[in-house]
Amino acid sequence: MVLDPSFLNSINTDLLPVSDAVYNIGASDKRWRTIYAYETRTWTLRFTEAYGGMLHEAHISIDRPPPAIGVGVFKTFVAGESITFWEAVSLHSDGKVYRASPTYPNVIGIAVTSASAGHTLRVLVLGATLGIADEAIHPGSLLTYSPRTPGRLVKYYGHSHVIADYTAAPSYSETLGIALEGVTEAGKMFLVLVLPSK
Repeated sequence: MVLDPSFLNSINTDLLPVSDAVYNIGASDKRWRTIYAYETRTWTLRFTEAYGGMLHEAHISIDRPPPAIGVGVFKTFVAGESITFWEAVSLHSDGKVYRASPTYPNVIGIAVTSASAGHTLRVLVLGATLGIADEAIHPGSLLTYSPRTPGRLVKYYGHSHVIADYTAAPSYSETLGIALEGVTEAGKMFLVLVLPSK
């Protein structure tokens, strides 16, 4: 359908598509140069750039409905075991993700969906989302996976730390990120800045 362009000069109503998530504004070869808006709400922003003969894309998911909440960079993996949203996950040598623990210490992010073994799982690998504490945590604390409860987070003290009377083995040094808010007890959710590093 082609509209008379003169009506676009003065619009005083909402513009709504007939069906949800079916129609586009512009195309890959016919793009709008600039879009001005007071507020933009979207599920996914996709930035695409071609350089060096390769197409590069970055996806940022924003304002998603629960349980997939987070702002940042997401990646999809296959779950090696049942994983619940908000659990910290590690990438194993088999290419699958598992709940972060001393058994799976290569922590890479936080699950923002749930999945059973063999199914796909979305993981926030850089950005902000919720995590589950396994002890009291202060804002600004460096975080790592809990040696006691797979998928949960604790304060990072270097090569070893203590939770109650449990001393972690001094063999891992992965950090997941930084606590953006505090939490007073285990089992509570809190806001995490996900910045995985060794």
